[in-house]
Amino acid sequence: TRFSKNNFYGEIEPQWYASKNDCEEIYQMLRDTFDIRCDQIPDLEELRERADNREILKINADGKIASAIIFHRKPSIAEWVFWLTRPEYRAKFYGMYVREIYLQLTGNVRRQIIYVREQKMKLFNESFGFIADGFENRVFVLDN
Repeated sequence: TRFSKNNFYGEIEPQWYASKNDCEEIYQMLRDTFDIRCDQIPDLEELRERADNREILKINADGKIASAIIFHRKPSIAEWVFWLTRPEYRAKFYGMYVREIYLQLTGNVRRQIIYVREQKMKLFNESFGFIADGFENRVFVLDN
């Protein structure tokens, strides 16, 4: 969680927002990156809704999406849910570019929430001002 005394979304250039046409590619990236049972990835229709609501940011490289952030835009909360970067673009910092745009957009929203896997990202996100709030989420899957 990260808090601000202000409460407004910043302005960013329109090309940073994903469109409905980007959603199939983003959906495939989600399936390639996350566990489809445990990570509760959104379906294609939900992604299209998020694109309409300007809740998906993306950066392109070589004619494809290199990195994207999916979040929930609420009046006083920006809730960062997924951050994905294709493996071939990680060393080129494409994920960091789109993260900077996300922070420009949400930096003055009263409360920001980000979900991370503790073993991988906790210290990284704390260096950007997020504080672990003790919340833990467990997903149980009945695997027949």
